[in-house]
Formats: sequence, structure tokens, C-alpha cells
Amino acid sequence: MKSWRSARTPIRARSSGCFVIMLSATIPTIGIPGDRLRFDVIVEAHNTLRDPIKRAQYDIQHKNHSGFRGGLAEEAGDSKGIKRDVDVQNKILSILYVKRRQNVSDPGSGYLELERLSGCGAEHLEFHLWYLKEKGWIGRTENGMLAITVEGVDRANSEHDRKTISKKLLSDHRGSGGFHYG
Repeated sequence: MKSWRSARTPIRARSSGCFVIMLSATIPTIGIPGDRLRFDVIVEAHNTLRDPIKRAQYDIQHKNHSGFRGGLAEEAGDSKGIKRDVDVQNKILSILYVKRRQNVSDPGSGYLELERLSGCGAEHLEFHLWYLKEKGWIGRTENGMLAITVEGVDRANSEHDRKTISKKLLSDHRGSGGFHYG
């Protein structure tokens, strides 16, 4: 007995075989509630794959989407991009830190001000603000502005301490001609 998955079976026949199997599991019958939404999606997919014009449109759309995924993989592999993001987030925290320190009763900043001061475009700023809010490092004031939280101040301070220690270690290393072990 030949399997319907045989390599000699034309693609259209294999596609139809898959369609029949998937469809049989979702056909809404009288008195037995089926998954009507899933049934409709399967029928629509089958009709798209059967029609050469719709299939070509689908292939073009899918090609464009896979190009987007390629760009995602390329950007994900670029550690410089992540470092830039961390730098922007630290800069936003620093801006909001100074703003709160200068005026405790009105510590908030708006999107446009943060965009201008951070040098980050609106499309990227949204990501950074989302991240900082989710971490609890920034929040909204009573008037809807963005301000640093206590946790954000702690984060800004620890980041400042980390950089200070790194700079001191580097200057000690350069000044003494290297590390010396006792």
C-alpha cells in the first residue's frame, strides 16, 4: 500500500490529502459543535494554495516576511546594537534622575523632551520607555509625565558606581604599568 506522502505523489495530491485529513477533524456537523473558525481558516488556506494567482501573492508576501526575519536575525547578532540600547536606557535614566534631583515636586518629562535630550528617535524611544517602565525604573507622575522611580535612582546610582570603579581600575592599571601580584 502506497502512502499518500510518497515522493512520487504530486504536490497537489499531497496538499489535497492534508486538506482532507485536517478538514475532517474540524467539519462542523449538525448537532455536534465543531471549531467553525479553524474550519474556515483551513478552507481558506486550501483555496489559496489551489489558486495559482492567490498562491503567487501568498509567496510574494511570505518572501517579504522572511526578509524581515533575516533582518531580525542580523540585528540580533549585532552586539553593538544591544550596547547602544543599554547606553540609551542609561541616558534616559540619567536625564530623569537629574530632572528629579533639580525639581522633586515636578520631576516629570514628556516624550518630546526625552526624545530631544536622549537623541533617540520616537520609534526607538517607545521600546526603551516600555523596558524602563516594566523594570519599575520609571513611572508616570500624577500629571501624566514620565519620571524616575526610587528603583530607577538605585539603578542609576549602581550604574554610575560600576563605571567609576571600571575607570579607576583602568587608570590604576595604566599608572602602575600593569597589575602586580604580591
